[in-house]
Amino acid sequence: MEKTYVIKVLAKKDAKLNYRPAIELTQRMLQKQLNTDENIKVTLRFKWYRPSQAVFENLYLYAVHGTKEGFKRYHDLFPDVEFKEVVSFKALYKAVMNIFVKVDDERLKNGDDLVSATDFSNFLVTIINEVVKTNFIKLSFYDKNRDNSKTLEFITHVLGGMCLGIAKWFGYSLIILEEGHALLSKIFMNNLEKIKETKVIDSIESINASLFLIDDTITYLEDSSYLTEEFNPNL
Repeated sequence: MEKTYVIKVLAKKDAKLNYRPAIELTQRMLQKQLNTDENIKVTLRFKWYRPSQAVFENLYLYAVHGTKEGFKRYHDLFPDVEFKEVVSFKALYKAVMNIFVKVDDERLKNGDDLVSATDFSNFLVTIINEVVKTNFIKLSFYDKNRDNSKTLEFITHVLGGMCLGIAKWFGYSLIILEEGHALLSKIFMNNLEKIKETKVIDSIESINASLFLIDDTITYLEDSSYLTEEFNPNL
């Protein structure tokens, strides 16, 4: 048996990225789904995109949908809270746009051949940091509920929903593990402390901790992501 999946990548067309973990996990997921031990060959088709306005709008809509799903699924943690009290889509729009502008600026400055590829895992790690900086999860909600033991869990699930929405655009889904929620919580709190200036952000310890957190998150994404968008030759 053979299945072909589509993967979307922004910018550079000849980037050598490691898709072996995603392929192997996809094979295991298919075997489980089909209840078979048969070896399933997984092949890839790449769709390359420059960071245009049309691509931006499409990816942003996936992020919005994922955020709404995350909020809806875990709304029982804060049943009396309205969506607008927790999330700012203007901030999400700004965060995604900031990444697109940086990628496009690099392309314009250095040319297509020198632009780093922006794949799923790199984009997600960047966007998680950006959305905290732009107040996507409203600080007013966190400050009001910081003493509630459910607050960080709820915020993590909303952020996780956004991540799953973006993952879907790139052609992936994620196995949801406690490790992933823990990493999201750490990234959120790390950035929150920088915004509120409750830690020295330019210390060696702080910089190293942030770098290790980024590496851990990318490793988690690579090990926990599988392919979902099957290639359709008629499209």
